[in-house]
Amino acid sequence: MTESSPHRDGITLRILGSFFLVLGLLVLAGIFWHPTDVRAVLVSAASGIVLGGIGGVMVFVGRKVDRTTAPESNGTTTDSAVTDS
Repeated sequence: MTESSPHRDGITLRILGSFFLVLGLLVLAGIFWHPTDVRAVLVSAASGIVLGGIGGVMVFVGRKVDRTTAPESNGTTTDSAVTDS
């Protein structure tokens, strides 16, 4: 089974975007380990927001690409003959 290249791109974007979203959430959760260091909190917050934003955009674009290039098969065959008896 071969898939079209844009369909694979959509799946890849969704997987990588999900990874960046989780990574961004983990970085944001890391803020609470040392909340007294203001500089570390600001850097972690900015990094987490950027990573989460990039991940969200990748998931959104991946879903959009996947919807427009999804295979047309829905489990039915179009070339089967229907016979009436």
